[in-house]
Amino acid sequence: MKRLFKKRSSEFLVISLFAILSLLMTYPLIFHLTDHIPSDLSDPLYNVWVMAWDLHKFSTGLAGFWNTNIFFPHQGTLFYADSLIALAFLGAPVNWLSHNPILSYNILFILSFFLCGLGMYYLVFRLAGLRMAALISGLIFAFFPYRFAHISHLELLYFAWMPFCLLFCYQFFENPSFRNLLGIGFFYILQVYSCAYYGEYLALFLGLFILYFAIKKGFWRMPGFWAKMVILLAVCSLALLPYFYPFLRIHKKMLFFRPMWEVKFFSAELQHFLAVPAWNLAWGWLAGNLGAQEWQLYPGSVPLLLTVFLVINKWKGPKPEASSQPLPKKKKIFFFWDVANIILLAFLLFVGISRGFKFTLGELSISVHKLRNPFLLLILSLCLRIALDQSLRFRLKKFLQATNLSQRFFLFIVILAWLLSLGPIIRCFGREIISGPYGFLYEWIPGFRSLRVPSRFVVLMMFGLTALSGWGAAIFLEKFKSVKSKTLVSVILGMLILLDYASFPIPLARIRAGSEIPAIYSKVKNLPEDAVIIELPMPAHDWDEFQEAIYVYYSIYHWKKILNGYSGFSPPGYRIVREAMEYFPSEQTFEMLRDLGVSHVLVHTQDFRAERGREVINRLKSFRSLIELIGQSQGDFLFRLLPQDKIKKDKEAGKIIGDRRQWKAASSKNRENVELAFDGDLNTGWTTGYPQQKGDFFLLDLRAVLKLRRVEFDFAKNPLDFPRSFILEGSLDGQAWVKLYENSTFFPEVQRSIIEDFSKYALKCSFELAELRYLRLTLVRSHEARHWSINEIVCRE
Repeated sequence: MKRLFKKRSSEFLVISLFAILSLLMTYPLIFHLTDHIPSDLSDPLYNVWVMAWDLHKFSTGLAGFWNTNIFFPHQGTLFYADSLIALAFLGAPVNWLSHNPILSYNILFILSFFLCGLGMYYLVFRLAGLRMAALISGLIFAFFPYRFAHISHLELLYFAWMPFCLLFCYQFFENPSFRNLLGIGFFYILQVYSCAYYGEYLALFLGLFILYFAIKKGFWRMPGFWAKMVILLAVCSLALLPYFYPFLRIHKKMLFFRPMWEVKFFSAELQHFLAVPAWNLAWGWLAGNLGAQEWQLYPGSVPLLLTVFLVINKWKGPKPEASSQPLPKKKKIFFFWDVANIILLAFLLFVGISRGFKFTLGELSISVHKLRNPFLLLILSLCLRIALDQSLRFRLKKFLQATNLSQRFFLFIVILAWLLSLGPIIRCFGREIISGPYGFLYEWIPGFRSLRVPSRFVVLMMFGLTALSGWGAAIFLEKFKSVKSKTLVSVILGMLILLDYASFPIPLARIRAGSEIPAIYSKVKNLPEDAVIIELPMPAHDWDEFQEAIYVYYSIYHWKKILNGYSGFSPPGYRIVREAMEYFPSEQTFEMLRDLGVSHVLVHTQDFRAERGREVINRLKSFRSLIELIGQSQGDFLFRLLPQDKIKKDKEAGKIIGDRRQWKAASSKNRENVELAFDGDLNTGWTTGYPQQKGDFFLLDLRAVLKLRRVEFDFAKNPLDFPRSFILEGSLDGQAWVKLYENSTFFPEVQRSIIEDFSKYALKCSFELAELRYLRLTLVRSHEARHWSINEIVCRE
């Protein structure tokens, strides 16, 4: 009984310690739980909204669960990013009791630190068997700098389920019961529905872990083991396929993928493992500018030292007995070889930092700017060094014998995750060194084309490093005989970890909630259930789309459908509308809104782009026959679109004419691929390959004089690469040109029924019947970001 009480008392102290530290390390959030949010008003507000949506649909009915109220009229918009279903239910009691989604979010935010620390504590206690070592590991996993770098991403803070999942894995290999099997599945599913990124990572981790332990422990020979693996796979599939099958289908349909150049950009570089958030108390002044949010990957000095201590301890091993095999003598040549390798490594670092050099002495010229060849030389030298040194091979063998299965596995995971975090091309200070293994995942593993940030693999690296630190701490603490000395050393190590990691006060952003939200949204709430709203002004550029998060957040208080949206991806149709709204109000933009089913327009004249909002209000005075003011409050204006007779669209021109096999073309740029614009395949096309520039042209020779009244340029796979402002001209001889069509503010039709059908996105130029042989489309305005592409050209009589 006394032992049980002592155990429970220890558990209570550990839980209390992690709870108190979670509050302290996230200071001053504890004093602003209801009206502030960590970081800024972009990604955190999206997460607040998506969890509120999950709970809203579960309380009002699951019909339309995947079709959220944002990005109307797009479908399946919940699949544009993480749904956070697990976190929504974890925070549901606070949300339902307080009716304050900000409070619920902040409780979940603090809880993420607590759960990460507690989960790793239990795992390392299971592995190393020493409570104080487990506590040190828990502190590392709960507060390492990556977590503070991502305080704007709640989902990226939730990798707490990984250690719990692994705990059940260990228990399963000791007792392969269905209880332990379901424990693995439960925490894996929980991790996926908390953060899809880590779901992918954990699937890779678990697959390797189960395969490794099954082979080493002989489980692979047991038919019952494979039957249980099939059951585990079936349970996880049943739980996850209803989300991830439509997720992958929507992403394919909407052309949502991360191009390789973007994946490379968000890969870690070697120097990023020194970077910390700017507000890190110990190192922010020194390493706070080595990398932005996604590259602040400093693992900490204590876990590195403890892991090195573990490796050295296992490398040395016990002192050899007289009867044991003697250690082969190390030859002197290897000492000089080691010195040469160190010099070569220093040379690599110098070239990486200095970006190379050129040395000329008379006729002799030496130039080194690329790192690939010196790096390969170093790798070859190290491999030969190991292969030829018998004493080193002997020590490696002894080292592997001295480590247990788990230690070897976690060492492998640390190295693998570190390499994967470096992305498809390993770089240092922007200089490419060699290809990395991440490219294999991108090309062959489903889901990885939707992940753009390989540097987040540092979570798996830290998972392994933290576990190894626990073993290192346990061995180190065992050197102290008394409990007091062990406790004192543990406290010192804990303090060093916290001082190394402390990043507070964390930045907070003020946000209104509950009764404090703008009064205009009460009027929006009372609109008819089928009301569809667009809020203006919208962002002018892609990189400002995070400003839409505030509109998304306020929609929690009315749940009406809105054209605005903010998520992991933005659909092309939304971006076309967003660009078009820079010309609102106009006859063309009113027609676009009617085609999309918009019934109300909400214009803000304060905060974001206030001047643009006031401009819209002033210009709307000239459109009183099209719109009616129905509400006004504190600089917010709510309008209703008045019913209008449907404008008749141009009828389709006649049949397709011209023998495209005979056509020839020329262009201002990318001339070698012009034939792809009329090869009859919508999946191929011509593109400038860079942002549109005034004067860019595409010239088509029909090789015969044809009678035309319509030319169509299809965009298909490149729905945003349409010309914004252009002139279409025709000619009989290629010398004298006649203007056929002109548009200074062109946007593809994005009607409600076709907004997701990119094959309907086209530039259709209708004109009076004309006899032509040559067509020339010329841009008269540049665009700072979009390319110009043509997937197919169609001529009609």
